[in-house]
Amino acid sequence: MLSGLPHWLICAFILPMLAHVAALPTHAQPDELEALEARVQQLHRAGKYAEAIPHAERYVALAKSRYGEEHSKYASGLHDLGVLYRHQGRYAEAESSLMRALAIAEKTLGPDHPHVGTALNSLALAYQAQQRFSEAEPLLQRALAIGEKALGSEHATVGARLDGLAGLYLAQLRFAEAEPLFQRALAIREKALGPNHLDVARSLGSLAMLYMLQRRYAEAWPLHQRELETWEKTAGPNHPNLVVAHLKSLAELYQYHGRHAEAEQLYKRALAVAEEALGPDNPDVAFLRRQIQAMPR
Repeated sequence: MLSGLPHWLICAFILPMLAHVAALPTHAQPDELEALEARVQQLHRAGKYAEAIPHAERYVALAKSRYGEEHSKYASGLHDLGVLYRHQGRYAEAESSLMRALAIAEKTLGPDHPHVGTALNSLALAYQAQQRFSEAEPLLQRALAIGEKALGSEHATVGARLDGLAGLYLAQLRFAEAEPLFQRALAIREKALGPNHLDVARSLGSLAMLYMLQRRYAEAWPLHQRELETWEKTAGPNHPNLVVAHLKSLAELYQYHGRHAEAEQLYKRALAVAEEALGPDNPDVAFLRRQIQAMPR
């Protein structure tokens, strides 16, 4: 095919070009991984966790095939997949993916890297969802320490870690330990993110729940109201995070005040959205059904 061309042209230009073409990988193009990652993030933000999982699984398989089992892209994919599994109540799969992601991050980035803190935090949340509090607490404490050292004590990530550790204490009714952490988390998030950010809404809801469990209703009520307004304005009224984490909290507050009809209305709204977004077998859906059935008639 090249016999009719001058020898100098073949040596200088054609052969190097052919060698480069031969060296190109034959698997999926790089932009496929980027497209999958963007799609997973988009669906995650929208609360469409079940829809996101197949894309995340595809990303993990491609990243492993292309880069191997010790690359940051593979670890990132495992982490995101593990978080999605946790949202769906698939805890064994979540734990497996998150533990592998953590091990890769520690080995390739070192024990004090911010990505290690993120992996520790996500694994701890999977343990906490299963009430494995003694396993979750040291991971959350280590994640907080990494964040403060790497990012500074006023960073929004530190606010999130404080909120997470306080949430663990709250789940164990350790109110005195939880309250100052919740308050500090809210202050950091408001300063770093502005008053109308969803993470600020999360902190408002956390602190409100603490007050509610202590029957400090006058302090809880305005926080819950502001939390709900922020979620509906920023994420929309049907986002599953709003439904699962916040509407049911407000319904519980109505219950404590004996406003059962309003509480039941909120629970039913929560159940309708949660069933569509999370599926009928999700643990939060089952919880909402039980709450409605237990309402006084």
